[in-house]
Amino acid sequence: MGKRDLMAPKTLLFEISGRSATFRIADTQPPLEEVSTTGEGTFNGMKFRALNTIRVTPGRRLDRIDGRGILFVQGGSRAYYRISGVAGGGPEFSEVVKGTMVFGTNCIGKLKVLKKTRASFEILVDPKGRFKTKVWEEIGPLILAKRLGRITISGIGSLGDISALNPQ
Repeated sequence: MGKRDLMAPKTLLFEISGRSATFRIADTQPPLEEVSTTGEGTFNGMKFRALNTIRVTPGRRLDRIDGRGILFVQGGSRAYYRISGVAGGGPEFSEVVKGTMVFGTNCIGKLKVLKKTRASFEILVDPKGRFKTKVWEEIGPLILAKRLGRITISGIGSLGDISALNPQ
């Protein structure tokens, strides 16, 4: 079994596209760069807007990022998340940012389905500041088993229909 076989399967949740970011220096010791972005995307057929702010902690080869964000849909639906990861510079001030996005328990309305979702992301920023974010849900073994309707334990085999394990 190779390393790839041990990785959790991923499902593309959504993509975000944006045209620019706002930069500022936070009043911290030492001063840290803060970056805020806005973008748009589609989730389950619904158009949404995304807003996030991250703080960048410089590193030798990669910078560390940590922040918060929100997705919102017209009509009051919201999904709040925390974001963390690493950023590395590319040619001509381009950037590649990778990390984890964890949605909180306070997702409401049509975005309530994102509650407690853990996702990985990759952001590609071009030299002009335009960016494209891809977000994948990380599917753990129990979630995958529930979606497939069965649980399989390595070495034991299939336990069959999961509904049999949850008497009602």
